[in-house]
Order: sequence, then structure tokens, then C-alpha cells
Amino acid sequence: MKKLILLAAFMVIAFQGFSQTSLEPTKLGEWNRPAATGIADVDQYIDACADMYQEAMDIRKQYEAIDTLTLNVGEALEIAQNNDETINHKIAEYKALFERVEAQQQAAATLPALAEKAAKSVPLGLKAIAITKAIASTKNAIKLAVEENVALVKAITQQLSTLSTAPVKGE
Repeated sequence: MKKLILLAAFMVIAFQGFSQTSLEPTKLGEWNRPAATGIADVDQYIDACADMYQEAMDIRKQYEAIDTLTLNVGEALEIAQNNDETINHKIAEYKALFERVEAQQQAAATLPALAEKAAKSVPLGLKAIAITKAIASTKNAIKLAVEENVALVKAITQQLSTLSTAPVKGE
């Protein structure tokens, strides 16, 4: 009976925490990758933007898989009982995810140089209009990926803070 009450109390707290720290619905998936242009520098830039966008979607999926903590009764009970192994495992998962977001941001730092190179390689003529549109379309992809990363960093930080402050049983 004591475990049931403890579990019920923890689930109420977990769901309150979940409503405060959960991510907004993602806006990713709203960008369509432009067709290949046939110009290597432009296609390389578009590929880099598409990779960043896809990575942001993959990171979101990984976060959602880790964040099932509030729905997994067994883990919730173990954390409520301050099981240090379970808490440390969750902390490690969130830290790994945080590192993945940081790595993506470092990769994004290369985009300005790629964009400049792509812009300089656009030929004159009618084909330039389509290529310029393809380059311009990446702006939305980058914006969505960055917004997603900011939201993920906030949510991950909140989860790490919550888990790190949980008192754990000593060895």
C-alpha cells in the first residue's frame, strides 16, 4: 500500500513536471528539400542544411524516447525510491543527447562558409533563379533546426536538473 501511495504521488509530480518541461510540438517536417541543382557547391550546401535538419528530427525522436520516464511506471517507482542506478542511467542518456545537440551546433558553424561558396558558384542566366530559390529555401530549414535545438537544450537542462537533485541511496 505504501508503494502504491508513493507511486501515485510520484506520478502526480512527474506529470506536473512533464507538463512544464515537455517540448512544444515540433515544427520540423515543414521543409521540403529542394532538388539537386547540378552545381557541386550549391548541392553541398543544401546537403549540409538537409543533414542538420534531419539530425534535429533524429535528436527530437531520441529525446522523446528517453522522456518516456513519466510514462514508465517501473522507472518512475525506481526513481521515486531514489534508485541511484536508474537515476544515473537517465542522467547519462540526457547528457549524451545534450552532447549530440552541441555537436550539431558545431557542424552548423560551417554553414556560412558553405553558403558563401554556394552563392558565388551560381551562374548567370535563367537557371540562376531556380538555384537561388533552392539556396533561399534552406533558411527555413536552418531556422527550424535551431529553434528545435534551443527547445531541446531547455528541456534537457530541466530534466538533468530534476534528476541531479534527486537524493540517491548511498553505496
